[in-house]
Formats: sequence, structure tokens, C-alpha cells
Amino acid sequence: MALPSEEPVGPAGAPRFHRASEAAACDDLQFRPHQTTITSAHCQATVKTGEDPRRGGINSRGESHFVKNLLICDSSALPTSCGANPMVSILTMARYHGRRIAAEMGRL
Repeated sequence: MALPSEEPVGPAGAPRFHRASEAAACDDLQFRPHQTTITSAHCQATVKTGEDPRRGGINSRGESHFVKNLLICDSSALPTSCGANPMVSILTMARYHGRRIAAEMGRL
């Protein structure tokens, strides 16, 4: 794991951890403005959205162009990396799609 920071972290000084035990060095961080940056480590924006299958893997409804009945509603469907933990966005997207699918099933 790497923590992008100008602030020294632990005895090694560099914000790079190779063992879980090294993460305890974060307890001493001061979180100084413009020196300690916390970012997301979640993969995001890995599936392009577009109505044309040649330009995107999913359409605007989150449906795969290539796998029937596959709906993408995780962080890979985000348009770009949000730089923070995307869990609330993922839950919101999943809830939206779940409700949409349930409503459409009721129309059959």
C-alpha cells in the first residue's frame, strides 16, 4: 500500500507499506493541509459507457452490450475516479438499478 504524502511516515520515512504491521505508523500522522493526501484505492471507471458497442462496454442503462442480462452497477461504471471511497455511490447506483428492474418486471 502507498499513502501519497509529503509527511514522513514511520521509521522508513517513505509512505510505502509492505507488511500490515507497518500501517501503525499512520497513527502519528498530523494530516497537515496540502501535505497529507488520502485517496481511493478502488478500481473505478474501467467500463466505458456508450450507446455504440464499438465505443463502450455498457449502455446508459448500465446494460452490457456483449453479455445478455448483465447489468454493471459497481465502481467500474463510474465515469472517472472520484478520488474517495466510492461505496455510497455504488450503493446508490445498485439501489437505483434494483428499483428500476423491479418496476420493469412489474410491467410484464
